[in-house]
Amino acid sequence: MMPDPCDFPALHLPRDLGFTDAAEVEGALVAIRAAVPSRHAGYVLGCLGDVEGLDIRTRDVMWAMASHLDAWSGHAYHNALHHLDVFIIAMTITHGGRYSARRIGNTSLRALLALAALAHDMGYEPARHGPFANEIVASAMAISDISGLRDLVDPAVLNTVILSTAPHIRPALAGGYSVWRDVLARRPAAAGDIVTAPEAYTVACLLADADIASSIGLSQAWMGARSENLAVERGLRIIPPADTIAFCEKLAAPPFLTRDCEVICGQRLLENTRDAAISARTSLKVRSS
Repeated sequence: MMPDPCDFPALHLPRDLGFTDAAEVEGALVAIRAAVPSRHAGYVLGCLGDVEGLDIRTRDVMWAMASHLDAWSGHAYHNALHHLDVFIIAMTITHGGRYSARRIGNTSLRALLALAALAHDMGYEPARHGPFANEIVASAMAISDISGLRDLVDPAVLNTVILSTAPHIRPALAGGYSVWRDVLARRPAAAGDIVTAPEAYTVACLLADADIASSIGLSQAWMGARSENLAVERGLRIIPPADTIAFCEKLAAPPFLTRDCEVICGQRLLENTRDAAISARTSLKVRSS
């Protein structure tokens, strides 16, 4: 059951999610945190109403996903709000109809992206390690637990996109379609069936970019808060400087995989990774002196 919008009157979001820059995106994400208690993903999706390119059947499944996320307690970083952050950025960078018109099977690329954004970290556990360990769980949970999902999208296609959010796959995505396809072909058997069509690669790149942008593609204050959340989730006081440097260096070329995300968040990401790396190196020098 979706909550009544009157329960949280302070939240106002444009139905089409047509944000034009990183500041507008961040403003919406901050508004969600201020207006919606706990982790009410379902209510936020209900507020969005007629998002461009997402029909009523897709929205019904999205609400089912949101209810699943609401029921999952999650962690300090990987939780319902993280999924909403990624979803809103993903819809922002694909606003305008181009991805609504393109299809893989019977599913528009924008609908596939929306569903994958809301499923990509379901059931995440920080202590679960290994190639695709959390992605396999997220994909299986979405495909088996979300009513109506199989009627909208080929499970193997959704699985492909979710698997592609694994951190070690981003360099393959950056290497281009053929590299990505060949790397996924070597996945463990437990990772399940995949469909490495060019359209799946496109959506995988968009989702990977939205995921990165949700953590370090907005303001420095936003990035700092997400870093604190991640440290708490890992049982740390702060993220180790060496880890920060390694992460920033991996994003050096290219920082984003798609022009769509580059236009919205590219400058912020470049500034944030530069400043974070400088700060981390300074911290290491202070510790060693």
